[in-house]
Amino acid sequence: MAVGRSLGSSLAIQLAAEGPLSRLVLVAPFDSILAIANRVAPFLPIWLLLRDPWQSWPYAARVNCPTLILAASHDEIVPMRDTTKLFEAFRSGVATLRVIDGTDHNSVSGPEEFWKALVEGR
Repeated sequence: MAVGRSLGSSLAIQLAAEGPLSRLVLVAPFDSILAIANRVAPFLPIWLLLRDPWQSWPYAARVNCPTLILAASHDEIVPMRDTTKLFEAFRSGVATLRVIDGTDHNSVSGPEEFWKALVEGR
């Protein structure tokens, strides 16, 4: 099993794509840090500054283990559209997306609903 949160979700998904895992949990994951950086600082040549674009979406289709994606309903760092893009990159039936209402990037793991989903795997 692997769990990755935010930036760590990119590493966890790569690990799951390269080897057998029993389960994968991604908390506040994104499709590409390059896309986020371009949105936050459109005036900077981000592609020149980043050595690794931290793209998670190319690995999603290679993940075979059950995957739980936990997202915050009001994430100011990783907007829902970035998490949805990643979710849609998984093959059908591999990933489950669960949105934790009333949370943001830093509070997503606070509610009991988060912990219940984590333990139950859905």
